[in-house]
Amino acid sequence: MRRVVLIAALVVLALAACGGDDGDSGSGGNGNGGNGGGTAADTPDVSGDVDVCELLTTDEVEAAIGNEVNDARPDIANSCVWGTDDPEQRSVSVHLLIGPSQDQCVSALEGDADLTETDQFGVPAFTSFNPAVGGLADVVACTDQGQLQVIANGGVSETGNEAELRSAADELAQQALDRL
Repeated sequence: MRRVVLIAALVVLALAACGGDDGDSGSGGNGNGGNGGGTAADTPDVSGDVDVCELLTTDEVEAAIGNEVNDARPDIANSCVWGTDDPEQRSVSVHLLIGPSQDQCVSALEGDADLTETDQFGVPAFTSFNPAVGGLADVVACTDQGQLQVIANGGVSETGNEAELRSAADELAQQALDRL
């Protein structure tokens, strides 16, 4: 729960940082410049726009979770969902929080007792599993592009699915990282 609150708080901060005058300066920048509030080492490389819904394909999601899903649907603040109309079926969501540097991301996550650090993705990353309401396997990776989170959700009545959901989240996180 603490992780969800942390991620939500970081999303709010990132959105707040994007606020202000809506006038277009025509500079063509990526939205990170402006008030000089950090050093180059604190600012991730976010050159180019990342379409979170293009980090995975529907076929990849279906193969990993074992059921059909709807095509990718953009969700709030750099998020994308591959869901179903049936709450008994598994679903996947991907979130990209642009703003924290890799070091800031690691620092924010390494103290969370619900997360386990892993080195399997080639970038600092953390995993977790929450058995509530069908299960939720989570991979959070700290990248140069920001904080990438991949969540594999179990169907609401599922139990005993931790290994399958963790495997799906790991597989999909690697595929998303390969495209990031």
